[in-house]
Amino acid sequence: MDQFIQTIVREAGEAILPLYKNGCEKKSKTHEHDVVTEADMLSNQILLTGIRETYPDHGIISEEVPEGDWETDKEYTWVLDPLDGTKPFSIGWPMFAVMAALQKGGEIIMGAMYFPVTDELLFAHKGKGAFLNDCQVHTSTRREIKGSFGSFTTSYRSWPSPQDQERRAKFVVNLLNDREIFGNNVWCICMAVKSLAEGKIDWLNVGGKFWDWAPAKVILEEAGCVVTDGEGGPLLQEVEQGIMAASPTLHPQLCDLLGVRTS
Repeated sequence: MDQFIQTIVREAGEAILPLYKNGCEKKSKTHEHDVVTEADMLSNQILLTGIRETYPDHGIISEEVPEGDWETDKEYTWVLDPLDGTKPFSIGWPMFAVMAALQKGGEIIMGAMYFPVTDELLFAHKGKGAFLNDCQVHTSTRREIKGSFGSFTTSYRSWPSPQDQERRAKFVVNLLNDREIFGNNVWCICMAVKSLAEGKIDWLNVGGKFWDWAPAKVILEEAGCVVTDGEGGPLLQEVEQGIMAASPTLHPQLCDLLGVRTS
């Protein structure tokens, strides 16, 4: 399965690259920044076909498959984001990836992200490390949140409850008021995950859905991060929630900045 997941995300990514270079049709889903393109659908079809032909007894959850058609009662379930970073893709920014994860008995055991523009593949199997194009990667070794650099989102849609939104506002204000902590407002989770796994940034605190954070969780844990939801608690498949990740040294300091404690 290790080779299979890497092969299908690469195949899907290579297939959508010409659409990125030459342009493709797009339409809005829930609002003008929530778009879907023909590249999303092409990637989704390639992933679905590959899984169904190779592992017909596995379940599938995909961003581009209606929730009523998800198969979640299987021992193995694939979790797919056929094109993470659709908005950047649609405006010609090279910040996107094809993402997939494999869940066994409710535990995410494998994740892969393929970045077609740079031909980079980020992969992790639980207990075996995280790799970028076959070279093992590890997260930042910074020990103090002061002077750190990370990625975050400001969109309140990713933080459903009023309490989440209040903490999110506090987090952003704390970042803005502290001249020694720097963060960029990330447009797609794949770029933040890749940068954190490589040690190029020190932390991330972003919103997302299950298909956004499923591959990120195993990749970042294998790269040496503590990974929680945006409140410092466990990630749950059933809800839309944030994901917060950093080294074991920095993660508690992030929680302090956010005003929460890990469980």
